Amino acid sequence: MKALVTITSFFFAALSFSQTNLSGAWFAPDSDNDTPLGYNFKTNGELQVFEVKPESDEVYKVIPGNYYYEDGSNLLVTITWYGDQAKTTKYNFSFDNNGKLVLEQTYPVTNRITYEREGNLADL
Repeated sequence: MKALVTITSFFFAALSFSQTNLSGAWFAPDSDNDTPLGYNFKTNGELQVFEVKPESDEVYKVIPGNYYYEDGSNLLVTITWYGDQAKTTKYNFSFDNNGKLVLEQTYPVTNRITYEREGNLADL
């Protein structure tokens, strides 16, 4: 029992530590209707996805979700919720020389987009 608690503690500590690298808001200046405008990665694994909303006067809509990646891996998995339906997306992520987040979508389609860290999400 003690071993299970120890292993579980290490798992959650590793998960919490690894997610601090992506935490915060990231936006793409060259986003289109097929790619998310931005992401807000929260430190607890929750995610807000900002999508372009072309059928409305509003600039974007916010979709709740979750994300996961392991320390030392470049695989990022996001789950976004559209009502009672979920969409899973897999990315390979990296940071370029300027500190921008590069997401290469691998599932369900192939796509590549670069995101810049947003300083203050409240200004949006």
